[in-house]
Amino acid sequence: MYNEEEKISMELREAQREAEILEQVNARVRRKTSWVLLFISFMCLVLVTFAWFTISTLANVEKLEMKIGTAPDLRISTENHGSNFDAYVKTVTSRMIDKELTDRFNTTMNDQVLDPVTTSNGQRFYSQGGTEKERNKNTFLEFDLYLIATKDLPVHLTTSEDGNIGGTNVSTTETGGKANVVRAVRFSFTNEAGKTVIWEPNKGTAVANQTTFDLSKPMVYSDANKICDLKQLEPQKVTVRVWFEGEDPECINNIQEATMEAALTFGGNGQIS
Repeated sequence: MYNEEEKISMELREAQREAEILEQVNARVRRKTSWVLLFISFMCLVLVTFAWFTISTLANVEKLEMKIGTAPDLRISTENHGSNFDAYVKTVTSRMIDKELTDRFNTTMNDQVLDPVTTSNGQRFYSQGGTEKERNKNTFLEFDLYLIATKDLPVHLTTSEDGNIGGTNVSTTETGGKANVVRAVRFSFTNEAGKTVIWEPNKGTAVANQTTFDLSKPMVYSDANKICDLKQLEPQKVTVRVWFEGEDPECINNIQEATMEAALTFGGNGQIS
């Protein structure tokens, strides 16, 4: 038989063992909880930052139409006609762009399937894995336009309308998730001075270190949406690029096989200062 002192000592040791076992169990629970929370945090990060298509069926531009505003002063062409203002036109159609693509690249817009790419400057484009991509090879669309004016004129991308010439916009007849195709698209414009600006329709949070602008109605003119400065009867080449921005949160499988229509309107705004 144990005396009272021995009983107390045994009870204390038993309580200590139980406390040690409980602490071990709690430690395991804490470790598991930490891993679960870490996994949840990682999944949240993935869900927030996930973009890019994950299957191979790609989106395409079904129709792209260029239009020019400010009727008397500004004209455009896919060819350089020198200072012959009358050889330039008010509206560049998809057929004219196709001719340039056929002559220079042996392709057309309908042949182009735009694979998501990313860029920081609107000039050089890369795949998700970091490989630099070539223009007009199921990657991004690129073509040249030539602008000319009858007077010195700063030229902007504009939402203003002039008679039958509508303002700049992108649209789609798609519904549901496919309708977000107009949020993942980007347009860049590079003038002969080497300046590039990027138009992001329905602008959201900045991605890929891009500096972009969106357009307002009524139109507000600024350096951000200025394409170039024209001198009287001196044509200037502007290179236009169209792509789906892989880093955009809307550039996911939902928009694949979607179609969209784009109208780009260039307008003059006063004299060069």
